Amino acid sequence: MTNSRSHTPPLVIEWSPMWVRVFDSISRSSRAGPNIHETLGDAFSGREAVVAVSQRSSFIRTVPVPNVAHDELEKVVALKLAPLIPLKPGEYVSAFRLAENRGVGKLAIAAAIKTESLRKIYDDCEKSGIRPLAVLPVAFGSWLAARANSLQTCVVVEADDDSLSLDVIGGGELRYSRALPLPESSAELEEEIVRTAGIAGVSSASVLGNAALAIADQHVLTLEPIEYLADIHAIERLLFSFELPERLAARRRKGRRGVAQRAIAAAIVGVASVAAAYWSYTNSTLTAANGYAQARKELTSAQSDQSAAAVANRQASESQALLNVGFRPSQTMSDVTTALAQLAPKSVWLTGLTLERGKPILVRGSTTSSKSVADFVSAINANPRFRNVKVVSATKGSIGKTTVIQFALVGRATGLLPIDQPISRDLVVRR
Repeated sequence: MTNSRSHTPPLVIEWSPMWVRVFDSISRSSRAGPNIHETLGDAFSGREAVVAVSQRSSFIRTVPVPNVAHDELEKVVALKLAPLIPLKPGEYVSAFRLAENRGVGKLAIAAAIKTESLRKIYDDCEKSGIRPLAVLPVAFGSWLAARANSLQTCVVVEADDDSLSLDVIGGGELRYSRALPLPESSAELEEEIVRTAGIAGVSSASVLGNAALAIADQHVLTLEPIEYLADIHAIERLLFSFELPERLAARRRKGRRGVAQRAIAAAIVGVASVAAAYWSYTNSTLTAANGYAQARKELTSAQSDQSAAAVANRQASESQALLNVGFRPSQTMSDVTTALAQLAPKSVWLTGLTLERGKPILVRGSTTSSKSVADFVSAINANPRFRNVKVVSATKGSIGKTTVIQFALVGRATGLLPIDQPISRDLVVRR
């Protein structure tokens, strides 16, 4: 994002590979078309814009991160995000915002978009003479809308003629976003809202949407979520912008050159100061000056060695802590299996469990109720033995006249205390 802007509010461009919608906050009008250039032409040349990428074309995940420097934090987020994105590392770009986490460290709200999509956005903007101030997921408009309505936990629902978008806000942060075909009935719509909240790990949430939805426990949107993205000051203060790989690399090189130039300048000033002081000495004090300079040199060298040793000690401690987590787990695999069996509701049948040390757990099961899946996820996430457990798939079918839902959960098992009273083998087999 750039700090050099005009005072005219930016356009907001809701972008997808096959369709775009442009909202002008000045005239409060919208226009739509197949792409940015064909929709705008040269009519808005010179205007600035915020490009909001649709739910179907962006990925949003939340990952816990340690308290480290920003450069290291970028590496940690990229490492944790990679297995959660269904694309190869070179095929997408990512960015994130930080939120306070309950406990140790922070929470990164990370997002990703295909590199080729980001490149197309910049190319189309250039053809129309539009200057993009920020490129980010449209779901963050829902997050800003929830903040404006003082809602810490809710599902922001938007519906048009044939599609539905659901953005889940939990604990004041954007947790999950999805788009799907418009349900055929109000009952199916409410079921999708409950299912989506469950996938995000939010047990219950009110709805924030337009009045036409007529859903129970609903707060009415006074503005479209996309309208909140016209406030570039809010974006600069709270959010981020996707950058093309070559622009990111150039910015980092520029930053490194700036650091090097400042260091050289400081060294030149230091040398000049020493030289001036040296030549100001009289012959009678030359020997004393040389001795003082030597002492200062030795002190500086010792301080440098001490700082290097402190850094090495800290890095060794962090590495040892990571190794302890990996090689000294305090929760056994049998504890994980037993705990999951105890937490499963009576209406849930566990049909599969994939469990490897150091990797996410995969739980498969079936039930006759979507609510049972949401209750199961909530129970697991409420247990300190697990974290970040989410629904990754849920398929509805039928056996005779009975509706059956087959689901899969993915999450993490943490190392905690042994189970006080192990469950009986009969109960484990029954489930």
